[in-house]
Amino acid sequence: TPCGARTGTKTRREARAALQSDSHVRVADSGTYFTFVPVEGQRTAGLLFFAGALVDPIAYAPLMREIAAAGYPAVLVKLPRRGAFGGAEGPEVLTRGVNATLSLPEIRKWVLAGHSRGGEVASRLAQTDAPSFAGLVLIGTSHPRDISLANSRLPVTRIYGTRDTVADVEKLEKRLCHACAPRDAGAGQAAPARGPCHLDAEANFAFRSS
Repeated sequence: TPCGARTGTKTRREARAALQSDSHVRVADSGTYFTFVPVEGQRTAGLLFFAGALVDPIAYAPLMREIAAAGYPAVLVKLPRRGAFGGAEGPEVLTRGVNATLSLPEIRKWVLAGHSRGGEVASRLAQTDAPSFAGLVLIGTSHPRDISLANSRLPVTRIYGTRDTVADVEKLEKRLCHACAPRDAGAGQAAPARGPCHLDAEANFAFRSS
């Protein structure tokens, strides 16, 4: 399907439905982040995910819900709506992420992740090297561009679409080698997803709010 073809009304309905609590997953909205917590069988590791800028954060809700249903609490941090134009560069969004982890004190380890500009935010937070951080996943993003994770202890995985025209694939692979190769974890890993582009990137990532 063409880029963005899966961003219609059905996708919107599915994303909004994923925000509803049920007997398997409990969902809460703090105002600056959503939490998706399994009702039973909760593990002590969770996912801290930063949404892309200019993307309605509920577009990521189905993925967060699926992760929670598997037993891993997931937190979806909202970026400021101006994030693509400089609003995500300050400490505010990092504070949102930290506060989100503090809201679930029973979680001992966090995997950081982000899509597009959210990947840049996740990378900055990873630089703090907090003991509770266990890994970093960068999805559909050319970041980190201005910082290096070469000395990070965290394993880094990058996921990108082979039809991505926003985050250049060749540059992504070069940055994986030069900026995201963890010292102790061997090397960063790249996982190309055949077909999806920047706005299509799996799990209904990028419909814009209507």
